[in-house]
This record gives sequence, structure tokens and C-alpha cells, in this order.
Amino acid sequence: HQRCNSAKILLDVLSFFSPDKIPKQVLRNPRLLEALPKTDFIEVEVLNAVAELRRFSLLQVTPDTLSVHGLVQEVCRSCLSTADQAARAEVCLLVIESMFPHETELPTNWPHCSLMTPHVLSIKEHLIHLRLHYLLVPVLNQLGCYFKWIGHYRNAEEALSTALDIVRAAKETGEETDDEKQHYLELFANILHNLAGVKEDLGDLEQARAHALAALEILPNKDKYMDKRATILNGLSKVYQMLGDTDEAKVCLLQALELNPNPITAGCLAVFMHHDGDWQQAKRLSMAALDELREIHGEMHLLVIQGEANLS
Repeated sequence: HQRCNSAKILLDVLSFFSPDKIPKQVLRNPRLLEALPKTDFIEVEVLNAVAELRRFSLLQVTPDTLSVHGLVQEVCRSCLSTADQAARAEVCLLVIESMFPHETELPTNWPHCSLMTPHVLSIKEHLIHLRLHYLLVPVLNQLGCYFKWIGHYRNAEEALSTALDIVRAAKETGEETDDEKQHYLELFANILHNLAGVKEDLGDLEQARAHALAALEILPNKDKYMDKRATILNGLSKVYQMLGDTDEAKVCLLQALELNPNPITAGCLAVFMHHDGDWQQAKRLSMAALDELREIHGEMHLLVIQGEANLS
């Protein structure tokens, strides 16, 4: 009986994934294991559940992936009550969130991001249908960042805009707890910042500026947010520079450097000082930035080589 119960729960959760190329690591994911009946031998329980599903051809298994026919998924979902659909869909989301790489800027993570993307899009549709869209915000933010890094700017814009609309709707209803308000505050600013970067990539500089300024307005001027505010100011400086407003660009960099003295910001500010004819200040900033980059990355790093070329 327990084996059949575990097999049913497993199949129910898998019915909210995209049908094909479900990573086999799902079977070891703690979020999934927590949803199965408690046992001292959970790994054996999972293997037994998989064997049971394969016995009835409800699950196909390769060395790396799982797949469930779309019609089987549809039948599984339709047999669940609305409450059970919500519970299984939430487990699916938690598994996907835990498996989607957070460092989307690293090319080494892109293959896994690509593998997980169809599953994010699948659970997105199911949770919207179940009116649980507010749960999607973190993973949509990650998906948007991934799309931005690989140059799929329209897809990034769609994912981030959807996340932004969900957060705005939650704020308007005022239904969040105090902890949720704090969480959404940071998430709201992060999404705005990411969307500003996408708008910049798409050439919509006015929208990029508006989103960056909105992100700064949302984040309190407190110590815990200093690094994030500096990052947003760095991005805003670039937008102002592209708009031809070098004075505002310089102000943003000065504010960013005050909040978080890092070599990249110092190097950008040095360029402005050089253009303004303040050679000594430009040289001082460039040398300080170069020393810090050497310490962080070593002599042969591209940023160090580029900095040395700029200084010469």
C-alpha cells in the first residue's frame, strides 16, 4: 500500500513538470522526498515508487532524465482535488526553484538553466491556473536573469514583467505579513533593477532609467541595502551616460563608490575624471582599482590587463 501511495504522489508531482527531460536528480531532491510517506529508507522507497510506475509504463527513465506522457499528466491532475493540485504543484515549484541555478551569469550554469526552463514555464501555467501566481516571483526573476545573460531580451522582459506585476498586485491588496512585506521589498527592488538592465539592452533607456530610480526609491537607505543600492547606481550611471547626461552619470558613480568602494566603480569614475581633465584624480582612482583587481584576480585576469592598458 505504501509503495503505491509513494508512486501516486511521485506521479502527481511529476505531472506538473514539462513532460520530457525531467532531470533525474529530482528523485533525490529533499523537497520531493519531504512530500513522500515517512520511512527510514526513503531512497529505497523512491526506487520502489519508480519501479512501480515503470511497471505500468507510466514513467520512462533514461540514465539522466525522466519523462511522463502529457496525457498521463493531464489525467493525474484531473483526478486531484483543487487543494491537492495546489499542494502537488507547490512541491513541484519548490523542487524547480531549488534546482534552478542562482548564479545565472555563469556560462557553466547555462546548460542546466536551459534544461530547467521548460519546467519553469510549465509550473508557471499551472500555478496561474490555480491562482497561486504569487509563488512564482522568485523563479521568474531567476528565469528573467538567465534569459538576459544569454541575450533573449524579449523573453527576459516577459518573465521579469510578469514577476513585477505579481508583486505589485500583492502590494496593492495589502495581504502580506510583515515578513512577506520585507521579503517582497527586496524582491521588488531586485526585479526592477533586473528589468532596468533588460530595458537598457533593448534600447528603451527612458524605461531603464525609470525602473532603476524606482528600485532606489523602494530600498531603504540602511546599511544592509548599501551594496544593492551601489549596484543599482552603477547601472543607472551607464543609462545616464547612454542618454548623454554625463553629469548625472558621474553623480551616480560617486554615490555608488561612497556606498561600496569597489574597483569596477572606481575604474568607471576614473574615466569620467580623465574626460573632465582631472588627471591626478583619474590616475589615483585607476591605480587603486588596479591594485585591488590584482589582489582579487591575479596579474593575468582580463580586467587587470584591461586596467593596465587604460592606465598607460
